[in-house]
Amino acid sequence: MKRTLDSFQQEWFELKTRGELDLDQMPEIPQVYKENIELSNVLTQLQKEVDEARIIAEKSRSTYDKLRKQRDFQKINHRRVQQEKQKLNTDIGKLKTKYEDYQGNFDKLSNKYEGAIKEKMLMKLEKDRLIAKVENLEANLAQIKDEGGAGGHGAGLGDESQIDLKSSPTKTHVSSKIGGSPGKYSSAGVLPQKGGPKAS
Repeated sequence: MKRTLDSFQQEWFELKTRGELDLDQMPEIPQVYKENIELSNVLTQLQKEVDEARIIAEKSRSTYDKLRKQRDFQKINHRRVQQEKQKLNTDIGKLKTKYEDYQGNFDKLSNKYEGAIKEKMLMKLEKDRLIAKVENLEANLAQIKDEGGAGGHGAGLGDESQIDLKSSPTKTHVSSKIGGSPGKYSSAGVLPQKGGPKAS
């Protein structure tokens, strides 16, 4: 059939080219052939559209697969981020607890430090007061010693200094440490040695 159709078309175009083809004498083509040709053209057009739609569908499917893979990847990442966030929240809670404990310890240590500083200042003030007191006692002893040496044996002066020292045991104790033993003063005529207790 195809060879016959090819031969017919070749003969048709040859006659048409030579001008020997009379279209008026040709019989009218039945309507069914025209409909078949129109339907064939429509079918060809629809086939093209189907092919184009198939290509678009393939592209869409490929794009859908890529988007699905990206969605799965993002979902996995989101899940991982959520787990890390939960872990970080847990760690933050632990750190807050530790921070509160450390803050309590820091407050205690700060209070102890402030107390130690206050005690240190009080001890320093007490030390300065005692040093001033010792210097005053040394000056009094030196004055008594000088007065005792200038006035001879001076029993009355010696009695007054002895009474003064007995009335203040702290002064006697400090002066005995600084000025030496009581026998030294008795030799100078200031404090007679009567076998009393020695200075510690």
